[in-house]
Amino acid sequence: MDKVNIFDKVMNIIDENIRKNFTEIKEEIYAVSGYSEMQFTKAISIFSNGVDTLRTYFKKRKAYFAAKELVDYPEKPIAEIALEYGYADQPKFTNEMKRYYKHTPKDIRTNQIRLEDNRFRLSNFKAPSETIGKRLQDAIDGMINENTFSEDDYSRIIHETSERCEKL
Repeated sequence: MDKVNIFDKVMNIIDENIRKNFTEIKEEIYAVSGYSEMQFTKAISIFSNGVDTLRTYFKKRKAYFAAKELVDYPEKPIAEIALEYGYADQPKFTNEMKRYYKHTPKDIRTNQIRLEDNRFRLSNFKAPSETIGKRLQDAIDGMINENTFSEDDYSRIIHETSERCEKL
């Protein structure tokens, strides 16, 4: 079986389809990887030390790309950018930007604030070993060293994560 970096492939799907709604992206992730939202949420939770779910990661990426567009296209109306990225209206867009980046869209545009690209990549993941078990850390380290993330690796992480959650 050829090793395929499923995790990074899913992160690419999110970025390449960021203007779609979450349900569409979720379905595409399942079609490509065979893993559900819940299963990928477990992996995202590991990679973010319990901070993010697949849904919150998607929302942050959407806000990041919208903020990038605010800076790159200063002539484009803020309301238009908000609608293109699926926000119901400009106030909703402003609230999301403040939630994730502590700036309003107007501040980002006026001050040309370039936000850090916090895209998850398998290659730059290193879990703090005190937060996860040794077997899980070993599995993750092996994937990082080989720069792969196969179906078997993913299954192992999901199993180890579920096992640790049941013990808590």
